Amino acid sequence: MIKKLSSLFLLLNAVVLFSQNNYSSIYSRYGIGEIFPKGYANNFAMGYSGIAYRDANYLNDINAASYTEFDTMTVIFNFGLNGKYTSVNTTNASENHYYANISNISLGFPITKWYFAGIGAKPYSQTNYSISNTSELIDNLGNTITEYTQSNTGLGSINQLYITQAFKLTKNLSLAGHISYLYGSIINTTSLNFPTDFGAQNMFEQNKTFVNDFYFDFATQYYTKLAKNIKLTVGLIYDIKKNIASQTTTSVQSYQGSNTSSIDTLENATTNKNNLTLPMSIGGGIGLKYKQSYNFLLDFTYTDWKNAKFFEQTDVKNSSNISFGLEITPNTNSLTYLNRVKYRIGGYYKNSYIIVKENQLNDFGITFGIGAPIRKTGTSFNFAFVFGQLQPTSKDLINEKYVGVSLSLSFMDKWFYQRKFD
Repeated sequence: MIKKLSSLFLLLNAVVLFSQNNYSSIYSRYGIGEIFPKGYANNFAMGYSGIAYRDANYLNDINAASYTEFDTMTVIFNFGLNGKYTSVNTTNASENHYYANISNISLGFPITKWYFAGIGAKPYSQTNYSISNTSELIDNLGNTITEYTQSNTGLGSINQLYITQAFKLTKNLSLAGHISYLYGSIINTTSLNFPTDFGAQNMFEQNKTFVNDFYFDFATQYYTKLAKNIKLTVGLIYDIKKNIASQTTTSVQSYQGSNTSSIDTLENATTNKNNLTLPMSIGGGIGLKYKQSYNFLLDFTYTDWKNAKFFEQTDVKNSSNISFGLEITPNTNSLTYLNRVKYRIGGYYKNSYIIVKENQLNDFGITFGIGAPIRKTGTSFNFAFVFGQLQPTSKDLINEKYVGVSLSLSFMDKWFYQRKFD
């Protein structure tokens, strides 16, 4: 077991290294970038829901209290990949972007009959955008003095290593939490260039933010039978409000015309220190399972972004998210393979915490996918497809339509039994 855990730790950094430098939303220039949703491919296929999801064959980091559903000799490993195609549109132009990255590598295993644990790694948020705009400098008489180009770019990510702890308090009640380590850096740059005026002073400003701290979240599930063939699960999740150790260094430089060899540094200082606060978030979910064939999930989450802090940024708003999903397994014991496949469908609607020119962004979409089991094992391949739109309330702002694909391998193994014969 120790060798297997050591091998997993060696893979953890591969997740965050491979996950960097992929295109993100244009709106990742705000806050700490584009925040990745919790969960894996099986959750994504059900509208990103999972607060009340319990399955002995699947990890569920949306609510880690579900780990207590595992068999006491079972270890589950999850490895995921995400891909996304985004169409960015304005009233005057459009462009397309693609990316693919490792989404997670996770392991869950039992310690005792009432205590379960796990480890994992995944990206927490990502920034990668490039915006350029050319305008004219006009004098008081309406005459054009010169042209200038303003460019804004961002690159970087915050990554997450975590340890899961789950406890079975009673026959029907479990409690869990994640101890996460957040780390990474984000670089935002702004440049102002006068391409036709060789005597003008061009400006370049770079803000580099470093993040390095621990973070905690908690979850619980209560599960019971409503009738002979109907199971009810009620789940709650809670992310604490947390001041995160961080530091932003600002550098401002100028140079004349195209002569970048004579750069003059105007400022080079630490402008913000420990000025990042992640918000409190609370969510609830209900799950209804009929036999082993139908599983319906409904989640609602509220996040208090107004009391969060993103350095000097104040254009944020509280957000809420509602999602639902349905998982159908025709017959888990059937000899026909297609009857053992899990068919999933869902949808979601959330308003983003980001405010752009007094407009809050809305993110909504539909999802579907399958869980394809491997014969005579608890292992399965999971596929999820997402069709969504990130839309501001104003038609003058950038609208993003996207298609997402998520693939994961949920691998089950037995680690905690002793052989009677060698």
